[in-house]
Amino acid sequence: MATFFSSTNSKRYGPQHSKDNATDIVVVKNPVKSDDWATFQSKIIAQAAITGADINITEVGDDLQVTVNGKTDIDQSQTTLLADDICMAIIDMAGQEVKYCLDAVDKVITNGDGDTIDLPQITFFIREFKAA
Repeated sequence: MATFFSSTNSKRYGPQHSKDNATDIVVVKNPVKSDDWATFQSKIIAQAAITGADINITEVGDDLQVTVNGKTDIDQSQTTLLADDICMAIIDMAGQEVKYCLDAVDKVITNGDGDTIDLPQITFFIREFKAA
């Protein structure tokens, strides 16, 4: 099942707030928006530090495109099964907050000696308002 969600702060203060406060990009398995911080952290498969320079906000027509640079050769700490829902997330470690969580392609991830994975670039849009 596809999983997409964002924090209240990301909605309230926008992508610039996330750019200014995000600290890591992660791969996580089976996240749920209602997970508390400790539970979410226990589901992280791989994690890499990011800075505001890794997050680009660009106007595309009437929308905003947010692009977060990927990271390569990251040592994963857990495994996944094909049945797991794998997501990419942007998090704020200091604020203990998941800024954005976006569905990713589900796959088996192993965690043998010397195994590493690449965390892909994330791109998503914040669309112009329309009537509900």
